[in-house]
Amino acid sequence: MHPKNFVSILIFFSYSFAQNYEWKSIPTFPGTEDITWDHQNNIAFISCDERRKNSPRFQQNGKILGFYNNQIIDLHSELPFPFHPHGIDYEVQNQQLYVINHRKKKYTTMEVFQFEPNKNSLTHLKTLENKYFISPNDLHVIHQDTFLITNDPNGRSFFYLLFNFLFRLKSDKVIFYENGKSRIFCKMNYPNGIIKIDSLILISSIYKRRIDVFNLEGKKQHHIKLDSAPDNLEIDENQNLWTATHLHFGKFIQHFKDSTFQSPSKIFKIENPTSKNYKIINIPLEYSKISAASVAAPLKNQVLIGCVFDGKILVGKLKE
Repeated sequence: MHPKNFVSILIFFSYSFAQNYEWKSIPTFPGTEDITWDHQNNIAFISCDERRKNSPRFQQNGKILGFYNNQIIDLHSELPFPFHPHGIDYEVQNQQLYVINHRKKKYTTMEVFQFEPNKNSLTHLKTLENKYFISPNDLHVIHQDTFLITNDPNGRSFFYLLFNFLFRLKSDKVIFYENGKSRIFCKMNYPNGIIKIDSLILISSIYKRRIDVFNLEGKKQHHIKLDSAPDNLEIDENQNLWTATHLHFGKFIQHFKDSTFQSPSKIFKIENPTSKNYKIINIPLEYSKISAASVAAPLKNQVLIGCVFDGKILVGKLKE
C-alpha cells in the first residue's frame, strides 16, 4: 500500500459521527474573522473588518461587535486611531480583550480594551508595540500582558510567499510576549490559530493542513492531521478543540475577489486534542450557508461561525 493511501485511511478512521446543528444567519459588519466568548457573562466578542479593497467600507475603521441574548450589539464608539482588528482573545481575570490591530500595511499594534459587563461596553485602555509584531494573525492570552502571537507570511514579498508555499519552510515566527519583552517560541510554516490547553500550546498550520501540538518550551509533541486548512482555534467548556477550515485555497482567492463565488469550509470539533488518541467530529455545514469560515466559537449547545470577508455570522444550535 502506498504511504499516502495509508495516511488517508488513518485520517478517515480518526473522524467520528457528525453532530447536527440548526443554523441561523445574522447580518453584521463585514469580515467577522475571529470570535471568542466571555463564558462568565455569556457574551461573544466578534472582530470585524472590511478586507475587500473594492468595497467603499475598505478605508473605514473596523469594530468589535458583541453577540448577546441572540442579538448583535455595538460595544465601543469610534476610536481616534486606525482600527483594523484581526485575531482577538479575552483575559478572564481582569476582563480585558486583546485585539491585533493592523493600523497600516507594515505597522501592527496590540490594543487592550476593558470590558464592562454591566454596560456591555469596551473601553480602550492601552496600545502595545513590539518589533516582533510583524504580521500577527492570532493570539492567546495567558494572563495580563502575557500572550503568544502567530506571525503569518502575509504582507511579505511575492518571492517569500512563493518559497513559503512551495517548500513549506519553517520561516514564520510564533512569539511569546511578556510585559514588553519578547522571544521566539517556535518557527512554523504559516501559523494561524493558537490556543493553550492544560500545559500544551496548539497552533494551526494553514499550508500543512494540520494542528501542531507543542510543550511550553516550544518543542513539538505531535500533530492533528485534517483534510482541509485550519484557521482559528477555540475550546469549549469540556476542553474540546474547535476549528473552521478552508477546503480550497484557489476558491478562497476567488471569493476574495468576487463575493458571489463560494469558498467552501468545514467545521471540526476535536475531542482529546492534547493526546495522540484524539477524535475528530465533523459538524455538517452546507457550503451555501457561509464562505471562507475562519472561526467556530462554542458555548454549551451552540456555536458561532465567523468568516474572513462577508458581513454575517452563523449561529448553530445543537439538535436534540
